[in-house]
Amino acid sequence: MEMNLMQMSQSDLFRDVMMHQEEMEAERALEEPNWRDLAQLFAPEQLGELSGSGRSRPEDFAEIVDATQLHAVEALSSGIFTDLTNPTNPWAAFTIEDQDLARFYPCKLWLEQVSAIVTGTLSPTRSKFYAQAPAWFADMAVFGFGTLATFERRDMRGFTDRVIPLHEMFLAHDHDDDLVRVHRRYVMTGRKARAAFPELSEKLDPKAKVTIIHAVFLNPRQMPGKPGSLGARWLSVYLCKEDKEFCRKGFFYDLPYHVLEWSRRASRSYATGPASRARADVASLQVMEEAHMTAANFAARPPILSASEELIAATDVMPGQWVSGAVSEGGKQLVQPLNLGGDIRLSAEMSKQKREHIREAFYFSAMMLVNRPQMTATEVLGYQEERMRAMAPNLTRIQVSGLSPLLFRRFEALARAGAIPEPPPELEGQALAMDYLSPMARIQKATRGRAVLNTFGAAVQLAQGGKPEVLDKIDGDATLDILHDSFGAEAAMLLPPAMVQQIRQARQQAQNQAAELEQTGQAVAIAAEASHAQQASTLASARGGA
Repeated sequence: MEMNLMQMSQSDLFRDVMMHQEEMEAERALEEPNWRDLAQLFAPEQLGELSGSGRSRPEDFAEIVDATQLHAVEALSSGIFTDLTNPTNPWAAFTIEDQDLARFYPCKLWLEQVSAIVTGTLSPTRSKFYAQAPAWFADMAVFGFGTLATFERRDMRGFTDRVIPLHEMFLAHDHDDDLVRVHRRYVMTGRKARAAFPELSEKLDPKAKVTIIHAVFLNPRQMPGKPGSLGARWLSVYLCKEDKEFCRKGFFYDLPYHVLEWSRRASRSYATGPASRARADVASLQVMEEAHMTAANFAARPPILSASEELIAATDVMPGQWVSGAVSEGGKQLVQPLNLGGDIRLSAEMSKQKREHIREAFYFSAMMLVNRPQMTATEVLGYQEERMRAMAPNLTRIQVSGLSPLLFRRFEALARAGAIPEPPPELEGQALAMDYLSPMARIQKATRGRAVLNTFGAAVQLAQGGKPEVLDKIDGDATLDILHDSFGAEAAMLLPPAMVQQIRQARQQAQNQAAELEQTGQAVAIAAEASHAQQASTLASARGGA
């Protein structure tokens, strides 16, 4: 925007926002047919909203004959939730790039305190994050992206977290592929709209539908460090299509809409998910299973062939029923079932393959580890690492585009409210980073640890093979630190560096004392032997003289 938001007239601001809304609607219209097709197969409960008919209808579920894809979507979303954001275990912590400084006790203590404060706002008593996260991940699995809106409460006792339906969201990226504008268009009744926005006209029909547009966009005149809207990165406007006089202006220091992406090309504003890869297999499977159901129905209730309509009626063909006229007086069968003789074994095998393809598209085996009860712990770890390598780019996007902005926004909001303790002076100028501690993140790190172990094992073999000097190149402390970080062991497992130094100094002193005692003992023994030798020589001389 060329002018400052606060300086624009209400009519100019309305026209500007609506102009961007029309452009974003035109761009999103290219994606909507694809979303409707995906919803029909993978999320029929959203089909009504995407098609403009409102709530879901029974007929929206009519295309689902085989529910393999629905189970696969649920397995992926619940697997990501369990392995990436499990509320029963710490899954994220703040850190800094300088790991030596991060282990310095005052810095370590502050980082642990801040991590506990920020992640504590995700608890059910402070927000609905854990209740909303599965739907957030499921939208990403089906449509490629999901949106979670986060707003801090005025009393700062918690946050309002809510997954925004796909049909309400409009996104825009700049030439650098950065998200620069987010619009949410949603419909409310006039009564609910007036309750949420008392500034709306009282003339609105309480029962009529009202369209609200929330536009959030980059502040083109941001001056970092300035108070209020001048220093805010994002500007905010609420408008109503039915009441052009209504306008609520505001600002955000951090984007309140967290857009989770699975895979997106730079030239597109909307991502794609695993469902796009599986759509062809799912569509084929529905047709095949419908044919199987028809074949099973024919096999269970085959058509009846009769020489005359008078011989038998449909109501006569029932289990245990006496049927008169079905045979001639001579015993010839006058009525017989029509056996089509179809063999669906090949088709059933093809259906099985389709199901496997669908499950693999959603990393079903990686999430569930199905059909592998005989695997050892080492084999499970290796198998998980292999699957995590395949998912690594997507998991990184989940962390970078969704989870990290969410946690950093909470940190900034708490800091502005004075809920974050003052950092130690050693952390001045240090940028915070996010360290993920979830099982899935640990599996990703475990590959690094296994590489270290393999290298160390090879070095030991070389040393045992006649090259002991190769071990001189290995830093034992650095190796242990890498393994500790890679395998995600508890921080309490390692002693503080100062205590380690004390232990090593005490050990060295003990070794020095033992060496001194040994040297003293050897000196005494040598002196004693010399004395004995001298005495023996003296006695021998005395005897010889006698």
